[in-house]
Amino acid sequence: MKTSLATTACILLLSACLQNRDARVSGRVEGRDSVIIFRLDDRDYRLPVDANGSFSGAIPLRHSAYAYARLLPSRRRVFLFLGPRETLEIIINNAAAPAFEGSLGAINNYLSEQGEYLPLDAAALLRDEESFVANAEESLRVRTLLLEAKNLGQEFTAIESKRLGYLAAEHATRYLAYARARLADTARRHYRPGCRAEAFLARFPVDDSRLSGVSVYLQFVLAYYTFQLDGEGDIRDVMADIQQRVKTRKTRDYLLTELASRHIFVHGTRDGDYLLSLCRREVKDTARVSRVERVADRWRKLSAGATAPDIALRDPNGVNTRLREMRGSYLYIVAADSRQQTWRADSALFRALQTRYAGRDVRFLSIALEPGATLEQWRARVADSGISWEHFMVVDWANFQNAYIISSLPRYIFIDPRGRIVNALAPPPARIAGGLFANAGL
Repeated sequence: MKTSLATTACILLLSACLQNRDARVSGRVEGRDSVIIFRLDDRDYRLPVDANGSFSGAIPLRHSAYAYARLLPSRRRVFLFLGPRETLEIIINNAAAPAFEGSLGAINNYLSEQGEYLPLDAAALLRDEESFVANAEESLRVRTLLLEAKNLGQEFTAIESKRLGYLAAEHATRYLAYARARLADTARRHYRPGCRAEAFLARFPVDDSRLSGVSVYLQFVLAYYTFQLDGEGDIRDVMADIQQRVKTRKTRDYLLTELASRHIFVHGTRDGDYLLSLCRREVKDTARVSRVERVADRWRKLSAGATAPDIALRDPNGVNTRLREMRGSYLYIVAADSRQQTWRADSALFRALQTRYAGRDVRFLSIALEPGATLEQWRARVADSGISWEHFMVVDWANFQNAYIISSLPRYIFIDPRGRIVNALAPPPARIAGGLFANAGL
């Protein structure tokens, strides 16, 4: 009997200790939301919202951490900081930012004021790289000093200082990506950030286990590696760098699958088998691997020899037709937005290509995205373009975009006389001579 009582006492004591590490949350919600979900360490803790809009409960914690609260069905989201044995009361209304009370109230009111995103405004984009980075460094220094002056506790101040750093680093990475994107093709391929920008980004490790669930950190590391790839980086080198430098499983799974999905989405099956094999071998999160597989499966439907997805089109006379009705000749298609400046710049290349292959078994089709344009407005753009190809508007752009996995414009597609895909990512007119048309016997 004594053993049983001792055992029971130990169990109760252990339970009390575990419960004492819970964060107590409560609050009130305006609106029709019936559930509030706290997301922490890849787990969801669902608390019902009663008829009066109130909720309360406990969130088990191993240590202090950032978390997200999401309301359903409205999907409103709140960024939080929780700590063991701490209390937080949340008041969420429809018109203003959330308000917080309790032992964690001051910290979370601070987070609400700071926000999770730094807008990249026009004034920032006009700065040269050196002055932009200098401004980012100074802004981070000031924000860190203001944080320290609030005396929100040593632990929170230390982790929040890191979060502010990643916020500034992600902001700088977006600036660099924009600065490169506005350069001409040749300069863009050879663009490299200056020494000060590289030194600034190097201050922020790509692996941080304490922030692996925080959006701004994940946005930075994804933007950082996307920037490497968009600068003509090799996907295999980037993936190897991630495996070497990122040891936190959650972050590594996120980066490997996000970059694999994006690369396959944009570049099709090129490197697809390698990326799928890598994700299946290295990533433990099966849901993430499945998303990569779904993107790859979509591209397999556009592989050489597959039947080209049919789409509805409209000609300049307002007559509707379909792509399948054009079988009998090779089709070289350019899908573009006729409002873009490249429309006029490429007209000479388009005319030269049509002249070179005149009388051969190939039709040149221009398929335009025209959101909100009337038939007359589109006709005027066609006439202004100086391009004598066969012109069509896409009737259902969303269907075309989904069927052909359109990630950017212009996009080039080559289809054979039987209506089968030759190349769903065909080269542009400037690089069409030789391989593609020669292999088709043109």
